[in-house]
Amino acid sequence: MLNWSPNTDTDYAMPFDTVVTEGIAASTLVATPFGWRPVQDLAVGDLVLTFDNGMQAITGLSSSSQTVGSSWPIHIAAGAIGNKVDLVVSAHQPVLVESDIAEDLLGDPFALVRAEALLDLAGVTPAIPDDAAKFVELEFAETQVVYAAGGGLLMCRGNRDSGVLSNVMPHVTTYNVLHDMEAKAVIEPLRAA
Repeated sequence: MLNWSPNTDTDYAMPFDTVVTEGIAASTLVATPFGWRPVQDLAVGDLVLTFDNGMQAITGLSSSSQTVGSSWPIHIAAGAIGNKVDLVVSAHQPVLVESDIAEDLLGDPFALVRAEALLDLAGVTPAIPDDAAKFVELEFAETQVVYAAGGGLLMCRGNRDSGVLSNVMPHVTTYNVLHDMEAKAVIEPLRAA
């Protein structure tokens, strides 16, 4: 495990020249069979641990040194949503949060909200854009939620669906990213925590 080296197949190398709408800071560590690895070091075919479906192969990557629109990236300080380390994601990146209100409203304690919806929480702030900052979008055959180091759970879209998680929990038929008003209601208990 300690001597493992990343997949360096240049056929799948992704230059940082596209613009992403959702994305994870390139240095963010995600769970793989070989331990925690920065998303910037991953390649198509690499396996990543997902919340509901175990190890899944990456089917596509997009990288960018910028995010779409005027939204600044979002800094989620350690502890803000149960994460143990700081996370930086694009403003539109769906993040999985746990909430009693989500269970009351949706029948499941987990809900996807865009990172920008978390801005009302203590420890969640806009991150000043940095020209050197890079963001990566991971893509899978079907939409997945991946484990980021320190307990962050981040949605990555699938190439065969529209981003709706249909198999997250056996009793849930769809798992959409919540709209602003629903997201605010779901994260309200986190504000008091």
